[in-house]
Amino acid sequence: MDMLCRQESCDAANNFTMCPMCMVHCGYWSYHYNCVYATLTRSVDNVLMCIMALFISLWGQYCTSCVVSVLPAVLVTVWSVLGSI
Repeated sequence: MDMLCRQESCDAANNFTMCPMCMVHCGYWSYHYNCVYATLTRSVDNVLMCIMALFISLWGQYCTSCVVSVLPAVLVTVWSVLGSI
């Protein structure tokens, strides 16, 4: 559905003149102006969201492994229990 909306707004044949969005200082605008907005919205909502999810999962895995490896050493130092590990 999203791809269809983007194709409709980016198609040069659908260059309709739209009514003003406000009553005072707004003029008529072309439906084709939505093409940039539709393309940007699709990129942010789909492609960049997947990239961000991948980055956050890798970052979380890295931070978790750092905490797991450093925490026992900190506890040994703070509690002075060097021989028990």
